[in-house]
Amino acid sequence: MTELFGRRLPLLARVSLPLIVVLFGLYSLPFSTLRKENTGPIANFADWKISADHLAVSKAAMRLSDGGRILAADEIAGVISRFENHPRLVSTRGIYLDLTKPFFGEQEFAARSALYGFITNNTLQDLDKVRTSLRELDVSVVVLYRNLDSKDRRDLMLEEQYQLQSVINGYSIWVRNQREHS
Repeated sequence: MTELFGRRLPLLARVSLPLIVVLFGLYSLPFSTLRKENTGPIANFADWKISADHLAVSKAAMRLSDGGRILAADEIAGVISRFENHPRLVSTRGIYLDLTKPFFGEQEFAARSALYGFITNNTLQDLDKVRTSLRELDVSVVVLYRNLDSKDRRDLMLEEQYQLQSVINGYSIWVRNQREHS
């Protein structure tokens, strides 16, 4: 055993390990988090990496919020959640709903899931559950994809005393009418 460690390693063994590390490093460069798609131009290296359209919709939704929750798709809710003092959200990311189910309980999880489905799915689910959930979770602002706009969705929003406040960058923002809701 002492003879094994006492001998010098052959040149091939001494060179191959550093060479393999360098080759793997070069191979992985296109997959690093610092690639151009992630960082943008170097001049804006520390700037926000979000869509200006999503930022505009998020700011409008926050401005229209009256203290109730905001119901919005992942793109908008994710931007809103980045602000230090933001309104409460029904959900930030769809995947988080499943992760937080044990903390909410079955009833609140079902309400949040129904609302998330309402703003993200092409097919409408249980509209009565959506109505009840809007009230239970005190949703004051709803941000819908404009391409999911339908008569059923508009009718539900109007029946629940929401008014279409604005249409920005492919999203419609509905705000609960406080006089009718209170």
